[in-house]
Amino acid sequence: VQEVLNAGAKLAPSPRAVAIASEMVITMVPNSAQVEELVSGPQGLLEGARKGMIIIDMSTIAPRVSRELA
Repeated sequence: VQEVLNAGAKLAPSPRAVAIASEMVITMVPNSAQVEELVSGPQGLLEGARKGMIIIDMSTIAPRVSRELA
């Protein structure tokens, strides 16, 4: 993590905080459950998202989960 921070990344306390500070978020996590938690869980991206924000998920997940979160 420190190497990425040294390259200019910023650390945030939650996905919600990331959404508040961003116009676009790209996610890549291992499975459907983690995507659901990241996007719609407590303090998830949707809690901080605003109209027009772009969320791109690049995870390998179930098509059902992609449709539900779209």
